[in-house]
Amino acid sequence: MRAVLVKLKDGRQPSRALYRGLGIKAELCHDIMHELAAKKYVQKPGKEWLLTERAMILLGGTAITQLEI
Repeated sequence: MRAVLVKLKDGRQPSRALYRGLGIKAELCHDIMHELAAKKYVQKPGKEWLLTERAMILLGGTAITQLEI
């Protein structure tokens, strides 16, 4: 999950780019994204995932390894 958040810090990403870039299966990526969305860290307003304002605030003030997911 942390790797997904780090990847999304660079901007919007479609699901395919996420799972290919991270080398994980599409099903696992789907599960991770929906769990992060339930925790309000990411959202998908169109075809691409992006960090929520809540996640950006948390990532801005804390090291990614210290983020409780």
